[in-house]
Amino acid sequence: MNRAMTITEKIMAQSSGLTTVSPGQMITAKIGLIYTQDVSGKIVFGHLKSIGTSKVFDREKVLVVFDHCVPAPDVNYANMHIEVRKLANEFNVRVYDVGSHGLMHKR
Repeated sequence: MNRAMTITEKIMAQSSGLTTVSPGQMITAKIGLIYTQDVSGKIVFGHLKSIGTSKVFDREKVLVVFDHCVPAPDVNYANMHIEVRKLANEFNVRVYDVGSHGLMHKR
């Protein structure tokens, strides 16, 4: 008996141009949006630099969201935010900064 697809399966099917997908199936999907946040942003951009990348595949589909440590609770986080902003600027990536676009998720 066929079961209904979950919302995630429906999204993956649509993104891959398929009628249906099922758990465990390998697909190739079009990327709609990629984001990182304040805590992992420095790691992500650092990794891109370490492999010799100087730009993202499509700046309209990549963004940084300041989320986990906002406002910065101490000087260390404030400095991390400054560094992530600089890296996002270097990679020409949009930043949804503190107080300007809301949060990625709520704790």
